[in-house]
Amino acid sequence: MPSRLPIKTKIFYGIGDMATASVVGVIGYLINPFLLNVAGLTPAMVGIILLIKQIWDAVNDPFMGSVSDRTQSRFGRRKVWIMAATIPLGILFFLSWLVPDIPVWGKFAYYLVIAILLDTFYTMHNVPYAALTAEMTDDYAERSRINIYRFGFSLIGSLLATIIFALLTDGAADQQAAYFKGAWIVMIIIFITGFAPVPFSPERNPEIDKSAPRPSLLENFNSAMRVRPFRHVFLLFLCSWSAVTIVQSYIVLYMQYWLRPEGGGNLVLLVVYLQLSAVVFVIFYGWLSTKIGKKAVYFIGAGIWAAVFASVFFVQPGQEGIILVLSLLGGGGTAVALLVPFSMLPDVIDYDELVNGERREGVFYGFFAFVNKVARGLALALLSFILGWAGFQEATDGVAAATQDPAVLLTLRIFVSFLPAVIVVISFFIAAQYEITEEVHQDILRKLGREAGGSSIAEIEMSGG
Repeated sequence: MPSRLPIKTKIFYGIGDMATASVVGVIGYLINPFLLNVAGLTPAMVGIILLIKQIWDAVNDPFMGSVSDRTQSRFGRRKVWIMAATIPLGILFFLSWLVPDIPVWGKFAYYLVIAILLDTFYTMHNVPYAALTAEMTDDYAERSRINIYRFGFSLIGSLLATIIFALLTDGAADQQAAYFKGAWIVMIIIFITGFAPVPFSPERNPEIDKSAPRPSLLENFNSAMRVRPFRHVFLLFLCSWSAVTIVQSYIVLYMQYWLRPEGGGNLVLLVVYLQLSAVVFVIFYGWLSTKIGKKAVYFIGAGIWAAVFASVFFVQPGQEGIILVLSLLGGGGTAVALLVPFSMLPDVIDYDELVNGERREGVFYGFFAFVNKVARGLALALLSFILGWAGFQEATDGVAAATQDPAVLLTLRIFVSFLPAVIVVISFFIAAQYEITEEVHQDILRKLGREAGGSSIAEIEMSGG
């Protein structure tokens, strides 16, 4: 595979992540407020939906990774799935924001089914798409550059979709109609961007022995977990992205009930500051990682990030300006949470090929997504139950509660401050264990016969690989 890719390839590959980023961005910020304050579900119902969806993920993500590894078609083994998933992904996203005129338990069943189907087609698009990163080039630094484009466009897609929803719903008298309009617009964005990588992204398309024994999901999982650098990378991503997801899921409720209880807070400005800051930091950290290494960049970005999270707890009602300033700094944390683990994973796949003799991009990206989504989903389900136990008052007849009890306010403040700060601090200890530097990666490629030079990987091999 080429060591350097044309700019056109990187751009169109990056645009492809706008489709799934639009889904994640809007759902991350607004699905909790929508289900609680518009659809009228209870916190317990929301928690059950998240829990059941993650049980489905136990099969969905790793299965898709394994299937894409074994697919053969004239469109390649990854891109054929991207094409198949894009249209259903957009339609199911649209259906997620409708409010059927049925009893609350009927609504619960409706949103549960839609959530499972949406997650299925999200995985069908995202896992093969992400696996392309490891296939398009073998170059250590070029993989970081690819991810700069990928996550730059990803953040732009998330920003654009969330702003569309926020502008339509903020202060709207008819919240259901506002969400309906936003869903239509973002569905079209998903249709347009989801297909973008297909014509331009190179991929390996090896001959596959269909008669060879097919490992079970459990065998693939056990095999992946035996690769020590992979354990470090997925735990790093799990911690960092869990922090992002928790804050994203509860920041709107925090703004509505604590920061500006009389006006709900300016979600548009918050998202603009956070996402544009993250785009700038993705570019900067991507460049810096080619100079000082991926692990060092993570320590810098995550250290600032943890301090920002802890500071949020001390913000008082009415101090929206402070939150906006903190969001500018917090964008750097979002950048490292996206950029660094996904830049490390292709190098881990090369290491696995050297040790085990085969390339398994789909398996690794599938389990990467699986472990991350299951753990985050379980955490969010638990937090939903905690919010309910604290006494959160859900919507009545489509009208959100005007105020919440002090226990609920304290719970929301902890959810967006100390809880993610502690998770990020834990991730420091995981990052410290990661061993694949640029020199080690060069040696891996040399031993694979794809590049000369480099140093020894004996230390990793001796420590249990």
